[in-house]
Amino acid sequence: MTAKNPTVPDELTDSTISETDLLGTHEYTNVLFTGPGCVDAVNVLTGEVPTELDRSVRDAIEHAENCTDDVPYVAKRSRTETAIETRSPYSACVFYHFSITGNMDWHSAFAAAYDDPTYTVTHDADYTTGDLTITVTENE
Repeated sequence: MTAKNPTVPDELTDSTISETDLLGTHEYTNVLFTGPGCVDAVNVLTGEVPTELDRSVRDAIEHAENCTDDVPYVAKRSRTETAIETRSPYSACVFYHFSITGNMDWHSAFAAAYDDPTYTVTHDADYTTGDLTITVTENE
């Protein structure tokens, strides 16, 4: 990537994502935990959802907020197999995690921009729809 800004970190310049691609609003649909029923796991003997998988969005948000890191976390839905193994229908991850953005290039680009004072990176987690919006702007 050839960036117009000479202060762009190496992680971003090594990416296939251009600065033009990075700047702006990026929407990821149906990636967040939306409450009971978003993980298809039932006890085959009873036909019911195990109680440990019947968690509220509030539980998920509190779990994500309790992660101690410099980067904000969000609660994303777990795959059914993972939910059963961990006994939790959600997991917490940084808001630009590759499982949300779709690949490591976007993950790395958002991470580099988040750490660079040249950019402001914000996110909006809508747990009603399961959508996440990430916005990257260049500081003046």
